[in-house]
Amino acid sequence: MSLNNEPGPSSESAPQQFPAPGASIGSVNFADISGGQIEIGDIRVDIKAEADIVGGNKLVQNITQIQKRALTAAEEAAQSRSLALQQLAAGVSDYAQRLSALAVGDADAGNPYKGLLAYRLGDARLFYGRDNTIRDLLRIIHRHPLTVLHSESGSGKSSLLQAGLMPHLLADEKPHLPVYLRPYNVRPDLAIKREFLPILGQPTSTSIESNQVYRYLADAPLQEFLRQVTGVLGPNGTVYLLLDQFEELFTMLDQADQTTFVSELAACLNDETLSVRWVLALRSEFLVTWPIFARKLNILLKMNTASTG
Repeated sequence: MSLNNEPGPSSESAPQQFPAPGASIGSVNFADISGGQIEIGDIRVDIKAEADIVGGNKLVQNITQIQKRALTAAEEAAQSRSLALQQLAAGVSDYAQRLSALAVGDADAGNPYKGLLAYRLGDARLFYGRDNTIRDLLRIIHRHPLTVLHSESGSGKSSLLQAGLMPHLLADEKPHLPVYLRPYNVRPDLAIKREFLPILGQPTSTSIESNQVYRYLADAPLQEFLRQVTGVLGPNGTVYLLLDQFEELFTMLDQADQTTFVSELAACLNDETLSVRWVLALRSEFLVTWPIFARKLNILLKMNTASTG
């Protein structure tokens, strides 16, 4: 199914091919990355944050460029009467606008301690002392299409993803688009789509034509959906999907939803032309379920762990 075609009766598609054995997966434990275990609240205020990297102005400027690209793509799609692409490009623009608001944030610079609360994108300038950790994790993510980030509960995975990885990705000269989400009891592939189109899969009061487009996008393979999102970003753009508390896939969803998502993920990982990187964050005690998940993906789990040496 291609989003370049207008909504209509779907044809029978060929079976999805799972990744071949030997597919590369990066796995990292906080204890293995420069500096040992990360704990929420353990912030070294004497370490200067890299303002040129996490500065709100730079992030907003780069996000604005992404938004402009998306608006241009939406206009071009409207001219060619490709309603699905138009809606999706507009959704990318809306997501970028929300991201810009988060980047500005309302962080209290006088109180860098968050206690048990996670640091978010707007708190990036308060997230001190994690430069080596972030750099090592970025290296792993760029090397592997799928990275498993695991540590004990309460060790700061959510903060690392939101206040660490996201601002560094957004500060890059290339149009990288990080998407942080916790699917909870929603199938991850649908949760990802709803980050760009929040009303997807829900009844709307819009026109019949719009409802058909939204239904088409909801049913489209995630692989094709993400291909169009990366197309909006341009040839150098990459989407980074940061799925937090991924253990909820096993605890909150039934087997049917798990199987559906595994198939969607496998199709994405098997597509070497798809500019998407996945980070799955989960509690270490759920690593015992990972071999089962990996077998479902039909891949050979190959652990590449960052170490202090």
